[in-house]
Amino acid sequence: MRKIAFLISFCLLLNTVAVSAAYNTVDCSTDTIFSENSCNQCFDWWEKATWDNIGMMEDLWKNDSSSDRLIYKEEQEMPKMVNPASDKVTWSQNPTDDKDFWAYTPELEALYSSWSDAYVLTPGASVTWLKSTLGSAYKLDSNKQEKWKNIGLLVYPIITHSILEDGTPSPDSTTHKECVLFKSADANKIETPAPTPVEVKAPPVKALPKTGPAENMLVILALLLTAWLVYFRRKKA
Repeated sequence: MRKIAFLISFCLLLNTVAVSAAYNTVDCSTDTIFSENSCNQCFDWWEKATWDNIGMMEDLWKNDSSSDRLIYKEEQEMPKMVNPASDKVTWSQNPTDDKDFWAYTPELEALYSSWSDAYVLTPGASVTWLKSTLGSAYKLDSNKQEKWKNIGLLVYPIITHSILEDGTPSPDSTTHKECVLFKSADANKIETPAPTPVEVKAPPVKALPKTGPAENMLVILALLLTAWLVYFRRKKA
């Protein structure tokens, strides 16, 4: 079995200081995402927030069996970041090509056996066999997932073979998957719709009454009557 050690960078630039830490081992039954991805060993790395980077990673291969085991490079699949909430979460990988992102270690190269054209690990031994290259990282570009919800699962597979009694490699292989779970550190951002603007209506303007010929004639008569009264009073005086 293997154990994973990670160096995590909490800075946007990976050439800054990194923090070294080991993952917490958890039972694979604690979350269905482990069984969905056929995980054999499961780890928890708590929370990651938007714009966090995960870099400077390495993986340890340990032979817990009672006989030699070997691996072929051409059979191996590089680790992958599985996104369980692609509608809410976006990860990016830099560089995008796994051949540039991951590299076999000199420690693994020292285990090369020419007779099997493979890399042989003795019982009880362990080796750091794979590392991310300098500057490589996964980045959490966006996250709308609720706090503590699953946002990423980093899956490390390794394919190994046992050695038969006659000293030849077994054609049967065993795939072992270690899975590291990341959860959301961002509170769920619920977008509140903008309030509907209230239409303010101006008070209605009271229309002036319309005047016709009859109304105009009354006004003229009133004016003439007023003028006659004024003239009459003056004359009388």
